[in-house]
Amino acid sequence: TYAARRRREAEQVTRLLGCTGIEVLGIRDGALAGGRLEAAAAIRRRLLAQRPGLVLVPSPLEISDDHRAAFAALHEVLSAPDAALAGVRQGLEVWLYEVNHPGYPDHLVDVSDCRATLERAMAIYASQEERHPYLRAALGLRQFRTHTLAPEVELAEGYRRLTAADFAAQDLATLAAAVGGS
Repeated sequence: TYAARRRREAEQVTRLLGCTGIEVLGIRDGALAGGRLEAAAAIRRRLLAQRPGLVLVPSPLEISDDHRAAFAALHEVLSAPDAALAGVRQGLEVWLYEVNHPGYPDHLVDVSDCRATLERAMAIYASQEERHPYLRAALGLRQFRTHTLAPEVELAEGYRRLTAADFAAQDLATLAAAVGGS
C-alpha cells in the first residue's frame, strides 16, 4: 500500500513539474543500496535514451541511505568503461543537490519564484511530510542559502557542479571526499 501511494505521489509531482516521464524500479524504500546495480542499469538506459546535458543527483553527503545509493549508482555508470556512453559523457554536467544535509555548493540558483510549486509538490508528497517536516526543512535550507545573495533573493538552491569526467577519474570514496564527505 505504501509503495503504491509513493508511486502515485511521484507520478503527480512529475506532472506538476512538467517532466516527460518517470521510471519506477520497484525497489523498496530504504533498500536502494541493495538494488544499486538495478538502479545503475536504469540510469544507463535513461542516459542513452535521453542523452541529457545535465543530470541532477543527491549529494553523497546526504543522511538518507537511498540518496547516497543513488549517487553511488550514477558513479557506477559514469566510471565504468562503456563505449556506448562515450558520446553522452562528453560535456555532461552532474549537479549534486541537497535534500536533508547541507553540502558545499559552488553554484547558487535563485528559486524565489518557485516557492508555490515547491509547496504544491510537498503537499502531494503527503506520505513523506507525515514522516518528517521536509517542506519546513527545504524552505529553511533554501533561505539559509540566500545569506550571501542580494536581499531580494528569498530562496536559493545550492549545487555542487561536477562533470562526467570527475566520476571517471575518481573512485566513489575519493569523489565523495572531494565534495566534502569523509
